[in-house]
Amino acid sequence: MTVSTETRSKFTAAVARLAAEPELAEIVKRIKAKPETTQGHYGDFMALLSDVTGGQRMVLAGALIKNGAGRYTIKTIIEIIGSGVSAQ
Repeated sequence: MTVSTETRSKFTAAVARLAAEPELAEIVKRIKAKPETTQGHYGDFMALLSDVTGGQRMVLAGALIKNGAGRYTIKTIIEIIGSGVSAQ
């Protein structure tokens, strides 16, 4: 699937806007402060990402990483539950 420059730019801007939200930073901080019952707080981040559908899931995933969630953890979750975006 080829992504246009315009689409990539819109996605990057959406990730940046969401990542800048203090509430999201607080959520990541709260998750990371909890005792780690799964590697990288995998279970907590999966629950969070599972509640979102469509392209919003990938935007949230990017914003979580920007706020300190483990890149590998988020990448693995997306591989399992899917990006929420269908190839066209």
